[in-house]
Amino acid sequence: MMRRVAAAGVLILLGAMQLGAAPPPSIVAQWNSTEEGGRKFQKLLAIGITDDREIRHRFEDKVVTLLRGRDTAAVTSYSLVPDLLSPGSREEVLSRIEAQKIDAAISFRVVPLEKRDEAAWDAEWKKAVEGSGTLRELIQSTLPIKKTKSKLYGVEVALWINGTPARVWAGRTGTYKMEDLRAGVSALIQDVLDTLQYSKRI
Repeated sequence: MMRRVAAAGVLILLGAMQLGAAPPPSIVAQWNSTEEGGRKFQKLLAIGITDDREIRHRFEDKVVTLLRGRDTAAVTSYSLVPDLLSPGSREEVLSRIEAQKIDAAISFRVVPLEKRDEAAWDAEWKKAVEGSGTLRELIQSTLPIKKTKSKLYGVEVALWINGTPARVWAGRTGTYKMEDLRAGVSALIQDVLDTLQYSKRI
């Protein structure tokens, strides 16, 4: 039976390769703080940072669904801030988030890479995650986001808490076309949550 399942998996993989199907997006680099894991969060905020409303909703809805399936309360950021291009006052945004009594957040930032190769992006990402930073600073520096066009994109993911250090885990994907990100949202989020659970972050 196991041989049949393995053979079927190989055939599916070969078929996808022959059809030119791109592999699903996944985390290719990680960073961890010295903060010990194992804590139980009361409520997490799912944040998709992108000017593409469809992919933002897909990211946030899937994160919330999967977290609730793991007995963790979660809420979408688009229910609090519908339009990242015109979000209104950043302080009002922060007040809405604080009113939800959220003690952690998972952010997915879609990064246009039109003018950067992956090595340059990786260097910038490492510098950012190894420095200080809070969820408040992320929101203040991000909103309102700018509408951009690019052939290739990457995704930066981070887990934030109300405490010090604020960013306790971060990861990034490789580079993908937007249509591949849309198609692979579920696989990427599952990969992120499995990684966070394995490292005892959630």
